[in-house]
Amino acid sequence: MSGGEYLTVPEAAAALGVQAVTIWTAIAEERLPAQVIYGRKVVAKSEVEAYRSRTQPEGMPLKGRPRKQKGGEK
Repeated sequence: MSGGEYLTVPEAAAALGVQAVTIWTAIAEERLPAQVIYGRKVVAKSEVEAYRSRTQPEGMPLKGRPRKQKGGEK
């Protein structure tokens, strides 16, 4: 389904840098419009970009705890 004007839920999650459950929640709460095509829930790329602009403003760091660094550094 890649390359078209729609993204699957996992593709939309990867594009936004979030977990798929975040996308499913946004769809369930009607904050992200989705539709079913050939039995798969998909989101329009334009809707993903609009959702990004509403939830991740430019210049704002992503929320959450920083990832642990690999290696011997403590």
